[in-house]
Formats: sequence, structure tokens, C-alpha cells
Amino acid sequence: MKGERSTLDTMYHNLRLIHLEGSDDAKRAVHHISDHLMTRGGNYAALLKYLEYYGTQFLLPRACDYAAHMFHDKSVVVELGAGTGWFGEAIAQRLGASYLATDKRDWTKQTNVVDLETEDGLRRINFEGRSDVLVVAVDLLHCLEPAWRLKLYSQLAKVSFMVAEYQPTKPTQRMSYDKQIEHLGCYRFSPSELGTWVPNAKDTRIGQYYVMLHRKEVV
Repeated sequence: MKGERSTLDTMYHNLRLIHLEGSDDAKRAVHHISDHLMTRGGNYAALLKYLEYYGTQFLLPRACDYAAHMFHDKSVVVELGAGTGWFGEAIAQRLGASYLATDKRDWTKQTNVVDLETEDGLRRINFEGRSDVLVVAVDLLHCLEPAWRLKLYSQLAKVSFMVAEYQPTKPTQRMSYDKQIEHLGCYRFSPSELGTWVPNAKDTRIGQYYVMLHRKEVV
């Protein structure tokens, strides 16, 4: 790897900062993401714990404010790929809405198991005509095989949705992320892709690392 010494030196410096100045939760988050990245095939339970900490601290406040501004009339929040549910549940609480978690795996024992890479799974999240529903997700789209992702877009084109996806602005970070997800069997994603397939879809950048893709169903 080119620049390996520089990379290690930068990592050592950042880990020292976390050790000296970071909260206990931040230190645990470092352990979780390291476990995921260093485990062959990935440790997704550890990744979910990291994302819950990072997302709650740095993504969720903006997402909740946006939901309250744009989707205050929604009474049901349905989360796709919910994981531990930290994203969708907080948005539902902010809106005073009911919450339905769906995921391919039953991470929390309260999750409705829905595989979005099957016709049955897509049928189960078809909320066409439901003006009370807001569909949300975070870091889901890159996990779906492209052909199934396009089928999901046809479902999203019928509802209001708010989907956050990790999209770093720095080219070197984006390159390493793309390589990582491909190594783990996932797929590259571009926000323009969703805009091409879903009429009236828009994207809003949240800091350097996330893009919020959204659409409000006009009834």
C-alpha cells in the first residue's frame, strides 16, 4: 500500500486523541468499527453498534429537524434495513408517529423480517396511496444488488421517503469506501442514480459524509 507509513502515523495520532479526549462511547465505537473492518467478511453486529453511535451523534439531529420540517403530517414511519432502529425510531418520536422496523435480519427481536431482494419483500413494503406513511432508511442502498435496487426505486416513487446514504466528499475517502463495500460484496451507489429513476427526488448534503435523498408524495 502506497503511503502506508503515513496512514499508520495518522491513524495512531487519531487513536491517541480518542484515547485522551474521547468519551467512553466514542472509544467503544472505535472498537466496533475496527472489529467490522478487520474481520473477514465483516462483523455486521459490530458495524451496527458503531453506526448507532456515530449516526446518533452526527447525523440524527439534522435528519430529525428535516423530517419535522418536511414530513410533519406523517403518522407512520417505516424503516427499511432498520438494524437496531436508532434512525427511524427517533424520527418517528420527533413526528409523534408510529414506527415499523423492517430488515433482512431480526436484529432487535421487534423487527419485521423483510428481504428487499425478493418480490415478496418488495410487495410487503408497497405503500402506494398511503399519504400518512414516511419511508426512511440509512446506509441501505449500497447493500442492494443493482437490479433489486431499481425495483425498490419503483416503490419509493409512490411514497414519501427520506433516505440517508454515506457519500464522503473527499475523493480519497470515497475511493477507499467504494473499495471497502465492493470487498464486502456490496455495490457502488450515486445519488444521481435515484434521481434518474424516481421523479421529484431531491438530495441534500449533510456535512462532508452524508447525503439525504428525499421525496414528498403530492396527494
